[in-house]
Amino acid sequence: MIVDDDSSDSELEGRLSVSPAVTRGGGLKGSSSPTHFVKFKPLELSEPESEEEEDGEHLNLPAEAKGKNRRASEAIAQWRSQRWESVDSFSSDDDQAYESTPLLNKQLYLLVARCIAYPFNSKFQIETAPPKPRLSNESYLKICDVLQSAINTDKTLQQHLILNGNEMKTIVNADFLQTVEWYFTNILSRDDVRIACTSGGFSIKELENIFRVAICRKFRDKFETATGGGGGERSITKKIEGDPKFQIWVCTFVKLIEHGSQSVMSERELRQINKQMSWEKQELYLLFQNILGISKSDHQALFRTCHLNNLEEQEDVVRREIHKRKELLKKGVCSFYWKNQSEQVLGAYFDEMDRRLRELTENLESRSMTSSEYGMREKKKKVTADSTAQTYTNKDFVFHHKVKVTVRDASQIIGVAEGKNIFIVFELEGNNPLATKSVPLNTKHIALFDEGGEFWTNTPLPQISFILKLETQGLLSSEKSLAKKLHTVMPTAVETTDDVELQRNDGTVLTHLRVSTFLERPGNMRKCGYLYCAGDFAFKQWRSRFLALLQMSQFSFAFCHYQPKDTHPREFIVLEGYTVQYLAEEPNGEDLAKYHFTLSSEKGVIKFGCMTSSERDQWVQWLTRATGQTDKPKDKPGNPAAGSIPKSPLAGGDIKAMGIADVVNMDVAELDHPKMFTKLFKSILNYRLKEIDFSRGFFSPGQMYVIDEYCARYCIRLSHRHLTCLWEWLQCELKGQRIWPVMMLHSFGFCQMHVMGQKPQEHSEVVTPEERKQWSQLSGQIELLLAEKLENFREHFPFSCPKDDLKISMKLFTLVAEINHSQESKHNMPLYSEDTPLKLLIAILERAALNNYKKIFAKLWQYEELELDEYSDHLNVDQLYTLAQMCVDFMYELHEFYADDFTLYPLALVAHIDAFWSFFVVDLQECLKEADVSLVSLLKMFYSLNEYFCSQPSLKLSKFHQTLLQQFEPLVDSYLTGLNENIRNDLEQFLQHETWLPVNECCYSMQGCLEALESIKTFVEQLNWPQDPFATSLVTKVQTICADKFEIVVKFTLEQCDLQLKGLLMKNGSILPKPVITMVNTIMFLGAQAASFCGFSQSSSGQVPQEQLSIAVNMTTSLENSVDKMLSSVIQKLCEPFNELLELMSKQDPTASLFSSLRKIVPGQIPTEGYCSYVKTNLQHLSSTLVLAAFNNFVLNWYESQMRLLNQWVRYRPIFSLNPAQQDAIEALLKDIRDLFLEVDLDEEQLETENYGQIEDRLRKERSQAALMGQED
Repeated sequence: MIVDDDSSDSELEGRLSVSPAVTRGGGLKGSSSPTHFVKFKPLELSEPESEEEEDGEHLNLPAEAKGKNRRASEAIAQWRSQRWESVDSFSSDDDQAYESTPLLNKQLYLLVARCIAYPFNSKFQIETAPPKPRLSNESYLKICDVLQSAINTDKTLQQHLILNGNEMKTIVNADFLQTVEWYFTNILSRDDVRIACTSGGFSIKELENIFRVAICRKFRDKFETATGGGGGERSITKKIEGDPKFQIWVCTFVKLIEHGSQSVMSERELRQINKQMSWEKQELYLLFQNILGISKSDHQALFRTCHLNNLEEQEDVVRREIHKRKELLKKGVCSFYWKNQSEQVLGAYFDEMDRRLRELTENLESRSMTSSEYGMREKKKKVTADSTAQTYTNKDFVFHHKVKVTVRDASQIIGVAEGKNIFIVFELEGNNPLATKSVPLNTKHIALFDEGGEFWTNTPLPQISFILKLETQGLLSSEKSLAKKLHTVMPTAVETTDDVELQRNDGTVLTHLRVSTFLERPGNMRKCGYLYCAGDFAFKQWRSRFLALLQMSQFSFAFCHYQPKDTHPREFIVLEGYTVQYLAEEPNGEDLAKYHFTLSSEKGVIKFGCMTSSERDQWVQWLTRATGQTDKPKDKPGNPAAGSIPKSPLAGGDIKAMGIADVVNMDVAELDHPKMFTKLFKSILNYRLKEIDFSRGFFSPGQMYVIDEYCARYCIRLSHRHLTCLWEWLQCELKGQRIWPVMMLHSFGFCQMHVMGQKPQEHSEVVTPEERKQWSQLSGQIELLLAEKLENFREHFPFSCPKDDLKISMKLFTLVAEINHSQESKHNMPLYSEDTPLKLLIAILERAALNNYKKIFAKLWQYEELELDEYSDHLNVDQLYTLAQMCVDFMYELHEFYADDFTLYPLALVAHIDAFWSFFVVDLQECLKEADVSLVSLLKMFYSLNEYFCSQPSLKLSKFHQTLLQQFEPLVDSYLTGLNENIRNDLEQFLQHETWLPVNECCYSMQGCLEALESIKTFVEQLNWPQDPFATSLVTKVQTICADKFEIVVKFTLEQCDLQLKGLLMKNGSILPKPVITMVNTIMFLGAQAASFCGFSQSSSGQVPQEQLSIAVNMTTSLENSVDKMLSSVIQKLCEPFNELLELMSKQDPTASLFSSLRKIVPGQIPTEGYCSYVKTNLQHLSSTLVLAAFNNFVLNWYESQMRLLNQWVRYRPIFSLNPAQQDAIEALLKDIRDLFLEVDLDEEQLETENYGQIEDRLRKERSQAALMGQED
């Protein structure tokens, strides 16, 4: 990192986490404005003051935020302004010459066009998935219109949506439209979402995902209400997404937004986007014409003049460029920029250029040179750095191609009578002979054949033998050869028709045969024909020879001499190190070769002669390509040179007038290709960012294909390429345009590896000191840019859109911060450690928490910006509750949309959340200081906050949650104490005025008490206090309150029952009073509710608190005793008529004085019907007034009491002492009482008690004794 040596520690006091050292005006103490190329001050961390702070237990939050007004410190703004001062772009003054000019654009276009015409380095592939197409501003506005149209439909009916007059075939209901309205109001209408949509921040899929999350939360609330919240988060989400109603809502919403987005783009625009994915040459030409502003006429002039459709010409251009570059490299020629570098850097630069040229040569050699299906096999060779020379032999020149022969007709046939059948036989050596059909000779002595065939040959000059034969008729048919001729076929690219004279043996011409031949030219045979030649070391005699120019490889050509039927050349020379030049016209004796040129090398000179000037120009042009010479040969004045530019065939005349001549004749090797590349990249980027699909700087496959080819072909160093990309992307970001951060991360990582020397030596790129300085500047600016984005990540990445951009931005920030601060650690920064980037990220996100809280607070006041200095009043409880709800909504947004982005940095997310809630604590504490604060409203807010924190495992018992619990522990305890006093006072007051009228299952006072106790119990349960000690104490306190109120009610009820029973006289025909029954119901109901209100609960450790257990046991015992006491008193009062009946039966005892004189008692004199009627009446009365749970227990105890009294009465009398009247009365009572209690749904097993059985046994014995006594009488 570049830092001035005179920079002091005071200049590095700019901190992201604001410290008390920040002055009120926002400036940094001791800071000064940078004046050098760039004074980069890294983000600095405060030194921890204690061990707890190092452990992360103390948040390094702005001190002003914790005060009364929570002012945001201006230190970051001051620090940013200092960081950006005096920052120059790394374009020098020379770059001004590379402003957009017509000549520069045409030169650049020609270079690009050559890359398109003949690519041999790059491959068309997409290694990184491009970002998805984004929504434009027009699409956003159209989607808003569509959603508003849907919202304005009748919500009371399920109907088809009518959008812009067109019916959309989907049925919606009011719930769906309300959800869409909420989505439109709370999401699409947000300023950050609107701004993001105008710059390509959203796609249709991302809008769908946001809607999916919104309705998922809506369905989750209903699901938890219906099922009690059972199941985990994933299982609940899975069930919700499987709900058919959920799927219908999502599909309907997708139809809505697609209806809005598709109606914006025209077919022409969609076609234009699809063309970006194409790499057809014509499409690429048109694309770069639009990028560089080249007219169609200029393109056509360059295309035809430079022969961009001629692959051989383009190969020659590449070879000349490589050859020229190698020559300049050997001579040590370089630009002025590199001459000013040190010897070490210059040597590394030459080594890198040599390696790049070798790579170019290898790539060019790897391309196949055969343009047709058949030809000579290419001989591979290994290219070395020193020479490309290769030794060839005759065996390396082997052909295998096809000859097509067609015999048209034979005319002027002499010596053959009219009507005779003739045919032609033609053959090629090494192939089977072929023949035409026999044809009769017509009156004009012409025979039409139009038949032919194909042969395979290994010679470039095959000779085909044609024989005319006569077919004789007769008993023995025969064939007679009349004439023949050998015809040599030239390897032309077109079919030729020749007149072949067939001769007899004596040499006279018999007929003229018209033959069409086509010899497939081998793909590597560039030029062939007859030339006069002679040289010092080859072709030593001046005569005409058939010569063929063969391309053995991309950099190796051979000039071969063949004769007819030769499969191997007689002589050949390899054209490496040769130079071709024109010679003046020199007629040479009898030959017609008056146009000459030479091939010269260190071995000597070879002279060639042609018949015509055009033929010579063609040979010179091909030989110039083959030799690879950089200087084109020049002819004498008056004759056009082979390499000169002819008149353009375009309408417009001379191409010089069009400004094309200077472009075509430019020396490519002398161009400043790094600056040309900068111009090209900037033009493509600007063009790409203006397109309607919001590519965010990601080039299309066709554009990337041309860029890669350009960089490889013109040796653009990778370090310069990535630095240029970073700089241009940074400028676009500063203009507010969105750039895909994946590209910035890739380029920055590449520069880091090479600048920091992390690449192996053999793979490292040359990085100059100037580029290191540029990279340092870029690092500082990128760090600032990312810091600003992360501080306001909710605005720059609303709802984490575009997807993964926030994650990549944080990853890039940590990488940049690590490099910047690791280099600054060399300049007196002892605080730097391996976790410094993470600490910086945490500090930034703490700052982001303040920004987010300020925006939420501003939204509360319906202001765009928060200016707390204008307000003197604090928030009241209702406003604080609303603010808490807004904060919880923001937390849901944070976890539902941003959680995946923080998977690499979970501590940063925790720090952001803790910092965010710490600002809320300030407002909470200020609100608690108010004297007239509503405790109920505070607890309502606490309930909402605590419910959210408990639902988030990562936030449960976090720092803020614990602070919140500590703040509300005394409030909750005070609230319960107050409720207890109020309930006690109300209960005592109600009991004093109790009328004992039945209310539900108890009395009026107890019903109100139970409702109050139920509200306390529900309040504590819904609090869901997460800390076990206080949670246990809350349950214990509620248990104590309930037990106390139960005890009060039970005691009062027993006292009132005793008073009622004392003044009550029960006899046959009486019924139990209703107040007494109500008291019984109340006591029985309290016993049933005791377990619910006074029961114990297990703690988090699984153990039952001893205090709760003791309260539950004591309350249960007390209620059981009270129930038994009341039942005993009431049943005792009900049994008074039964006791009277037993007294009446006792008067008939044999031992009684009243009946002592009687020997026999007449049965039937004891009245039992009245008592049974009494029992029946009271049973009916009890069944209609007692609650069911109390009724069964009560009547069973009453029945058992009667049986016990009767059994006691029977057992009191001696055996065999009951007279018949008593026996009959007892039997009647047993039967009638049993039947009456069976009618009230008691089981027979319940009635057959022990007392009942003993009575029956006594009666059986008495009846048996009476029967025996009767027999004796």
